[in-house]
Amino acid sequence: KELREQKDQLWYGLYLVNGMYFGEDNYENLKRLEIEWETENLPHADESKNKQVGGRVAYSFGNLLTVGGSYFTGKYDPKSTLDNTVSGVDILYALGKLNVKYEYAQNPVEWIDKASGMTDPEDFYTLGTKKKYTKTGWYTQIDFPFDFIFEESKAAEKF
Repeated sequence: KELREQKDQLWYGLYLVNGMYFGEDNYENLKRLEIEWETENLPHADESKNKQVGGRVAYSFGNLLTVGGSYFTGKYDPKSTLDNTVSGVDILYALGKLNVKYEYAQNPVEWIDKASGMTDPEDFYTLGTKKKYTKTGWYTQIDFPFDFIFEESKAAEKF
C-alpha cells in the first residue's frame, strides 16, 4: 500500500525537432550493412526544410509502475522525400528503493540506393532506388541507492 500512496497520473508531451542529423556514425553503420553510398549523398546536418514531429505518453500507477510510449516522424533529406520514424515503449517498475526499467525502440529509415554509374547529385533521387532498413534496440536497467546494499556504512553515507 505504501508504494501506491501517490495517485495515478498521466504524463504527455508533444515536440517539434529541427530535422535529423545523419553524420559519420550513421554512415559507418550503413557501410557495415554493405549499403554503398558516397559521403556527399548523406546529410551531415539539418538539410531538410521539414521538421520532425513527435510525442510521448506515459501513465503512472501510483509509485509502483509507469508504462509509456514515444513516437516521432518526419523527412530528413534535402529534398524532403525520405522518411525517418522512431517509436518505442518503456516500462518502469519500482520495488521499494529498487527500480527496473525496460525500453524497446525501432527506427525504420528510408534511403536511396545509388544507381550504377550515377555521378550527378541531381540524379540521386531520379535514378536511385528508394529502400528502407529498420534498426531496433532494447535495454534493461536496474538502479537503486548505494545504501540499498551497503546500509550503515561510511560509503553509503558518502554516496
